[in-house]
Amino acid sequence: MTIVISGVNNNDKITASDGKIDILSGVDYNSEVTAPSFKVGSNIQFGNAGIITATTLVGDVTGNINHTSNLLLQISGSEKLRIANSGAFGLNGTNYGTSGQVLTSQGSGSSPTWSVVDLSAVTGATGDFSIADKIVHTGDTNTALRFPAADTITAETGGSERLRIDSNGYVMMGNSAASAQYSKDLVVGNTTGEHGITIISQSNSIGRLLFSDSTSSGAGTYQGQVNYNHSADELVLSTYTLGQVVMKTSNTERLRITSTGQLLLGETSAVDSNTAIQFTKNVSGNNSRFIFRNNANDGNSRVRLECMTLNRAANADTFSGIEKYQSGGMSIFNGESTNQYSGINLICGNHNVFRLKNGNHSGHDCAHIQAIWGTSNGLHMEQGGPQSGTHKAIRFTTSHYGGERGYIGVTLGGTSYNSSSDYRQKQDVVDLTGAIDRVKSFKPRRFKWKDDPTYTVDGFLAHEAQTVVPESVVGEKDAVDKNGDPEYQVIDQSKLVPLLTAALQEAITEIETLKTKVAALEGS
Repeated sequence: MTIVISGVNNNDKITASDGKIDILSGVDYNSEVTAPSFKVGSNIQFGNAGIITATTLVGDVTGNINHTSNLLLQISGSEKLRIANSGAFGLNGTNYGTSGQVLTSQGSGSSPTWSVVDLSAVTGATGDFSIADKIVHTGDTNTALRFPAADTITAETGGSERLRIDSNGYVMMGNSAASAQYSKDLVVGNTTGEHGITIISQSNSIGRLLFSDSTSSGAGTYQGQVNYNHSADELVLSTYTLGQVVMKTSNTERLRITSTGQLLLGETSAVDSNTAIQFTKNVSGNNSRFIFRNNANDGNSRVRLECMTLNRAANADTFSGIEKYQSGGMSIFNGESTNQYSGINLICGNHNVFRLKNGNHSGHDCAHIQAIWGTSNGLHMEQGGPQSGTHKAIRFTTSHYGGERGYIGVTLGGTSYNSSSDYRQKQDVVDLTGAIDRVKSFKPRRFKWKDDPTYTVDGFLAHEAQTVVPESVVGEKDAVDKNGDPEYQVIDQSKLVPLLTAALQEAITEIETLKTKVAALEGS
């Protein structure tokens, strides 16, 4: 049976006893369609030509429902169900969660399983994805990505927080708060267990930690670097331009390498541009030390401070420097072998062994040699070489007038004290006369030294001898320095010898004259 209904409004019921309604068309149908079955050929088509609406659709629909776009189900004028042409379901309402929630089938057959959409299959998605607290792994429920507070993200494994990005943008691993004592941008670890950062690079490449102010270009982009070269097994700490490397302990600078390669220990600036190494240690009541140590248990073991030039001869025993033997010897030398069993050796090849200079400060010692109280020797001069002739153990010269002024010599027969006396160095030479009268003015004394009252000696008082032989005494009577301390006079008694010799000669002449007169008187 075929029933054809046409018209603008059809408000009556359509009933077919045999259950077959072949064609149904109309602009608007608001009544009830009742049939044991509802079948229209092979398709019910909903297109632009019209739509079927009804309060109630009762019965079975067999065949295909075909639509070129999305299929919507509305209740009371509000969308409740959407079937997209992709096959996904869209649900809306209080029983379906968030508006627009999408479900896809993960099974097949008559009873499929429905779950949240597989995001890996979603492309071109727009909008935000919102959750209340955390994203949890389905197979490991104590592993999660959480949002515990405003503007904060954490990652958890094993039920414990491992990483946090807080509202300030600080990144923390193993720590939940960036305190003031940390460099806050990245905080790694906490006060328990071992923590650190590992940089992995290829075995033939370089691992780097770089510091940049983002204002430079090229190599200068990274103003500071810590590099490890795996091939060379080399750790390099460097700056790019005029930077310096500074190391501190207890927040106090201990070491500095300047931009020109100067090494400063306990100093922040070099004395001058020629300084290679400079160090200072201020320790009240203690000694400041610079120690070289060799712990090898060998009598030939040594510690060497070597000064050399690149063009010196390749000879291990001919270098300049300081060397300390474990067996006790210490040498300061230039270009010659050393004696390992001496206390201190000062050795040189063809030049001066050493020079002591106190600058232009008068009254100061160039060298001060102090022996331990008792029988210790203050200075031991040993002259080597051939066992004949006189060897100058100590020479005395003047820089202003040139030439040698004397020396202490060593011979097989003993020691000689020699002052320059060559006639070629003298002028206005005359005989010494009136010596006896001058000698009579001498006041030989016998006295004790205040520093050692048990020791009595014969001698002169310097200021008294100065009136007779002025050149024999240095200094003025009762003189003091700028601090009020006494400046004691000294006497060179060898300067008295010429006067005593002249007086003796005069006395001899007088004695010979008297002997002649006595002989003449006895002959008469």
